[in-house]
Amino acid sequence: RVFKLAKSWPAMRKLLSALGKSSSAIMYIGLMVLIYIYIFAVLGVKLFEPGYKKTFGKNQPRFNFDGFFNSCLVIFRIICGEWSGPVNDAIKATGSYVSIVFFLSAYIIGNLLVLNLFLAMLLSSLENASIEEDSINN
Repeated sequence: RVFKLAKSWPAMRKLLSALGKSSSAIMYIGLMVLIYIYIFAVLGVKLFEPGYKKTFGKNQPRFNFDGFFNSCLVIFRIICGEWSGPVNDAIKATGSYVSIVFFLSAYIIGNLLVLNLFLAMLLSSLENASIEEDSINN
């Protein structure tokens, strides 16, 4: 359906061609996001796992740093902008406000740099596609 729509809708065709031309850049940005999540997830497990086990025991919060997969989910949640709940749990688990530095750095690097870099790359590829299309039409 999308390709049938692209045949009849020039703006959709332009968008799909721009995404196709920038697929290698999208792959590199995605790899950078995965590396970012991996680094902060491992760091979160090393920093917070003992505190979570000691403070919460078996009744841990839903998003915790008890294991790598759970830590990846917390970091993804931070990237999406929902970091107030996990930071409160981390402060309870560690007993100090040093965890705020971890969460702020994860939020600033993840949300404000990595995701904005992704959006800038997409907008740049769309601009290049429109310039190329204008030069072809003229």
